[in-house]
Amino acid sequence: AHLVSSSSPVPFGAVGKYSHRIMDFLLRNSHTFAFFCGAIVVVAGIILISPQFFHHRDRRSLSAPSPPAFQQTQALLVGVFWDSENVHVPKGVSAQIVAANIIEYLTQFGDVTQKSIYFDSNKSPTPNRLELDAAGFSLVDIPTHHGKEIVDHRIIADMAIFMADGLRMGASLAVCLISGDGDYSYVLSRLRDRRVKVILVSDKS
Repeated sequence: AHLVSSSSPVPFGAVGKYSHRIMDFLLRNSHTFAFFCGAIVVVAGIILISPQFFHHRDRRSLSAPSPPAFQQTQALLVGVFWDSENVHVPKGVSAQIVAANIIEYLTQFGDVTQKSIYFDSNKSPTPNRLELDAAGFSLVDIPTHHGKEIVDHRIIADMAIFMADGLRMGASLAVCLISGDGDYSYVLSRLRDRRVKVILVSDKS
């Protein structure tokens, strides 16, 4: 056998002969030729596009927005409605201290903008006016007419006005009712339906 080294020149005629055979083979097998060309294009596209694709994915993941920070809840406007006929200031205890403790507790929810205490001077002892006035409470004396209980009606009306005024301003509201009377259950439920926070304070009995 005659071996030809790699450094030996190949005659030009031989190259032309082999290239002619290759072209003839490809032309006779056109489907194979088309598949071969398509495969080359696909492989080349993957090689060129893949780095950009993964780089884009990495950059997008790095620049993704972080979870929203915790937002502080908006402060509420708090209204206090104290039915002193049902919840009395204990004997021997300063009304000003009791009122101050109530307001201090409610400030955790927001600004206390209305403080009213309701009583009927004809039926129950009059609250200590000086001490409650010093605590910022408005004393509302509602005498009973013809045996009808109108203190509850007045408190309900004032709570409704407080809610309407606050919602008109676009404020978030909280209503603190100091009473042990179950007659307020319905109105408190309706306030909750309107997203008004309800805080109920009653005595142990």
